[in-house]
Amino acid sequence: MLPLPLLRVRTRKGGITPLFCSDDELQLAKRLIAEFEAAVKAKARKGLVFESMAAHESNYDYKLVRGFCTLLERRCVFKSTSNLDSIHVRRLVFEEASKHGFALTDFERSDIISDVAARMDVSVNDLEEAMWSDFEENMILESFDPINANELIGWYNLSLMQTLLFNCTGFEFYVHGGANWKRVLRDVKRLGLMYYLEKVRNDELTCSIDGPLSLFKLTDRYGTSIAKLLPTIVASQRWHVKAWIVRKTMSGKKVYEFELSDAEAPSLIDQYALQKESMNAVYDSSIEERFAMKFEQLADNWKLVREPDPIIIDGKAFIPDFMFEKYGRRVYLEIVGFWTKEYLERKLQKLIASSGEKIEMLIAVNEELACSKLSSLKGKVILYRNEVPLKPIIDHLRKIDNEMIEASANVKINIDNANEVIAIENIAKEYRIPEEAASKILSKNDQYLIVGKFLVSKIKAHKMEKLLEGVTKYVDACSLLAQNNIPDACHAELISKLGYDVVWQGLDPGKASIKKQVR
Repeated sequence: MLPLPLLRVRTRKGGITPLFCSDDELQLAKRLIAEFEAAVKAKARKGLVFESMAAHESNYDYKLVRGFCTLLERRCVFKSTSNLDSIHVRRLVFEEASKHGFALTDFERSDIISDVAARMDVSVNDLEEAMWSDFEENMILESFDPINANELIGWYNLSLMQTLLFNCTGFEFYVHGGANWKRVLRDVKRLGLMYYLEKVRNDELTCSIDGPLSLFKLTDRYGTSIAKLLPTIVASQRWHVKAWIVRKTMSGKKVYEFELSDAEAPSLIDQYALQKESMNAVYDSSIEERFAMKFEQLADNWKLVREPDPIIIDGKAFIPDFMFEKYGRRVYLEIVGFWTKEYLERKLQKLIASSGEKIEMLIAVNEELACSKLSSLKGKVILYRNEVPLKPIIDHLRKIDNEMIEASANVKINIDNANEVIAIENIAKEYRIPEEAASKILSKNDQYLIVGKFLVSKIKAHKMEKLLEGVTKYVDACSLLAQNNIPDACHAELISKLGYDVVWQGLDPGKASIKKQVR
């Protein structure tokens, strides 16, 4: 973004357009970059650097020159010319001056400076250098991060758009492609923007965002968040934005319409730089992060997906915070925190609509912000204060597990008898049933033994029994099973099923032995 006074726009017939920089200003960009590069080599003072920049304002729009310089300054590191503490030096000089009285001549001033320099054991020149070296205009240009003219123009044009959006009452955008939507909407939620998705012409999704001037609080902060979203949007190959901008006129405040797409946009900052501008976070809030970490510990094979693909309901769409997936069945979780009244009403309308569809939706609502409309979603609402409780969610998922086990009781599972060892997990995934149900069904198969989470053919088991004859050490028995492709996880149980007891001498497996059971 640029400072608001440096915004350059053109208004016409109710529309507003930023005065983008074109190739005509390319030479100016090159000159300013060259001057910054020369200044860093000369270790020039900041005041002198910007005095030389101001000389270009007679030939170009001063807002353009200062806009370029503002962006270039952000790539600079300025440093004090002295190693002494300037504030401490000034304090000592002023204290000494108060003892001598007001210095009316250069000679009296020199005496004061000399006395202080002697007390600090530094030279007079070093002391005078240190007195004002911390003032911004006296700092020297220590380093400058290089940039070429085309990149500077692109950065400037993007910054103009960001600054324009700072004073919008509303903002709409479209991007092409599911991956782009996911990336952009992740930033929308991370930045705390109140958004509304809907399906429009040609099945395109449009995202509407309340502008900062439509809110009563956090106007500056919210406007900055909208501006930060823009680089992520224009990083897409196809995009379109529309906004309503408030401007002061001679007759009072007026709302102008701004609209732009990738087809009409001028040179913008390159894709790589856009990705750096876009800040991506893993979670939108600490509440979501804590919930995800705790859920993973109790997941019971339910896959947790953050911000899944958009859900379309009656022509509208939204992206829940989380999705739980197992057996091909999906359960969504939406965590509702801060809202305005209008935002909450729109959100609830979508969630209520989902309750009539084949979409399983749980809603976690901040208890302090709950409202009466939530009663229409009876049984699906989870109240929270500091963090989302796991128990009601885990209970809901376990209820589904039990339902799936009961529903899968009569499923017919076909097994290729050529396979000697089969993971039950793979069979459960193939038939989209719980592992518990698969184990129960497979237990009736008279050609296989269930060993832990695996099926081992009885023919294979008989071979293993023959190989174990005469073996007394547990580690040797495990080694034989491993050589015959028996998974480590079921070694102990298979040894037991083959009629052996494992005799432990402490916790060291190397000291354990196996002994044939007496029948």
